Amino acid sequence: MALFLSFSHDGSKLFSSAGFDPHVIIWDVATGKSLQVLEDRARLIDRIVPSPDGHWFATAGEDASAPNAFYIRLWDMASKKVVHRMTPRRGSAGTLVFSADSTRLVSVGGEPGRPNTQGVAQLWDVATGKEVRSFNGHQERVVCAAITPDGRMLATGSLDRTLRLWEIESGLERRRIEGHEGYVRAVDFSADGRLLAAASDDAPVYLWDLYAPTGSSSATAKLRLTIDDRYWQRLADPEPAKAFQAMCTLIAHPDNAISVMEMGWQHSPRATPAQIHQWLKDLDSNQFSVRQEASAALEKFATGHEELLRQAQEQATSVEARRRLAQILERPSTERLRRVRMLEVSERIGTAAARKFLQSLLAQTDDPELSKQAVASLKRLGGR
Repeated sequence: MALFLSFSHDGSKLFSSAGFDPHVIIWDVATGKSLQVLEDRARLIDRIVPSPDGHWFATAGEDASAPNAFYIRLWDMASKKVVHRMTPRRGSAGTLVFSADSTRLVSVGGEPGRPNTQGVAQLWDVATGKEVRSFNGHQERVVCAAITPDGRMLATGSLDRTLRLWEIESGLERRRIEGHEGYVRAVDFSADGRLLAAASDDAPVYLWDLYAPTGSSSATAKLRLTIDDRYWQRLADPEPAKAFQAMCTLIAHPDNAISVMEMGWQHSPRATPAQIHQWLKDLDSNQFSVRQEASAALEKFATGHEELLRQAQEQATSVEARRRLAQILERPSTERLRRVRMLEVSERIGTAAARKFLQSLLAQTDDPELSKQAVASLKRLGGR
């Protein structure tokens, strides 16, 4: 008897498991025949989730060799072998969700059957099987999750009766949505990522417009077209909740918003590769003050030059230089956050002016990550 079922993204295959039977069966939908029977080595399989690109599928459950020890296994569809084994924090992985581009996997859970234990969501890199970051704050087990199609925002519902939105880039909470009085058990985003549907024990379904301005981000707010515009500055706010309010206001004023971001981008100070190389060289200076100044400059202008810093860290001969570079690379970059948020606002606006702005970013920037994300934004806009 099959207890867990999942279709492949193209609908050609069906994955099934009987739960306590440690086998996953892959069926051909057209013929109804079994294509493969795989042993998962599990005592209990909780989930089977194929990736959208058809290259992977993930299983989660309780390990047969260690009761109450939970696992996630990532399988390669071509070889039908496990390529990564991941251990979720705080108990089971009650839900698994792939990102739309299949490069990330989110698992959510907590210790089942134990009240007053914190829930957690974890983001995993599919290529390496390593945890990218976690999302912490729920006071009870997390039972459902969804990722926006652009991969920038995560929604989670919990037995603590809260529905939360997380910024994936920072791992911090953007917004806590009020209204549900019961356990939030199901969430999903619309195809354009603007609407969120959520169901709980107290209500069938609530539908939320995520980018509708509220409170201080009123739709009637005036945007000042100056290079020190507060909304441009707020895009770099380390607190995602404040930045998200500014983003909603910008989205509500599409014409002014593009002008604000164009002016902000043009007047933002940036460093050249030659300057980065000089500061890296100064990290080995005999003078402490020079090393301090170089470290501060690198931290300020690291965004867009992360690969140079990583190479320098690997090649550094002094312990102090390696330590300084490690600290810079580990700290959240507010400028990186601003660039990611700028792209999100532009994509949300989606006008001809927004597309032109994204294209100009591609022509002007030498930041590989910004270029990559701008190309993805333009591709998604082209598909709408």
